Amino acid sequence: MQTNARRQSMPDWDGPMNGTRRPDMRRLGLGRRLRGGLAAAVLAATLAGCAGAPGSVSLSGTHEISVDRGGALAEVNRFRARSGLPPVRYAAVLDKAAERQARAMAAKGELSHTLDGDLRGRLDLAGYDAAAAAENIGWNYASTAAVMTGWENSAGHRANLLNPRVTEMGFAAATGPNGQPYWALVLGTPDTHRRTPTLPVSSGGIRLQ
Repeated sequence: MQTNARRQSMPDWDGPMNGTRRPDMRRLGLGRRLRGGLAAAVLAATLAGCAGAPGSVSLSGTHEISVDRGGALAEVNRFRARSGLPPVRYAAVLDKAAERQARAMAAKGELSHTLDGDLRGRLDLAGYDAAAAAENIGWNYASTAAVMTGWENSAGHRANLLNPRVTEMGFAAATGPNGQPYWALVLGTPDTHRRTPTLPVSSGGIRLQ
């Protein structure tokens, strides 16, 4: 039995800002039928007005759901090793950022990188000074293994997983009023030489200068 699920990727901040891609739809066999689609998006600076303020979404009615954390980390590192890249490790602050993003999407019933603020604004608010960062999100995947497979099979998400600059990750899933799972994977590298303000930022830009 086949399923559709939806995912989106946010490129790392030092990547190109070259417009918006149309959704890339495909099917994955995941054992039980779920309704949805697949999407990979590049957000340009012209989309700045679309982002909400970081931390603005109420998480009422949502809760984090169990994920296979060991399996997720092992799979990301196996995938990176096949391309000769070093492993990443979990970082508590990125876990919290991923949890908040998953719960914000679950609260709104919407797959979006910007409904609770853009990635840089959300990481700044969490207190994470990033030299590089990337984000993959997904909706309605049945398991950790399924969402990882989905990301690996999409060019934009694969590029984030294989970003040579990232060293840490956070991973979470949540559900809300519609009962469907929303997934978030946040990858980053801390910048020990830069201190950023933890003020709400509503810009939708994705490049770190």
